[in-house]
Amino acid sequence: SAVEALKFMLSRGGSEEVTCSLEAEGGWENMRKEETHHLGVSSLSSSMVQYAGPKLPVILKALQPALSSVYERQRITATAFLAE
Repeated sequence: SAVEALKFMLSRGGSEEVTCSLEAEGGWENMRKEETHHLGVSSLSSSMVQYAGPKLPVILKALQPALSSVYERQRITATAFLAE
């Protein structure tokens, strides 16, 4: 799943603190459910700010195009991440 791929990427990228924080907050489970996906993404964003700040500029730049995506899910995900 996309959530498992993200967990793997964060762990391999040296952001184990982010992974553990999301686990403790229930963020991974929230991301798996359509109705709470935005809450999980907000938890991810908050954890990234706390534990992986230097990686944020590249992520923020990559999310900018998603804000005007034709796909609602992409817009919601990008907005939830950026709003946090």
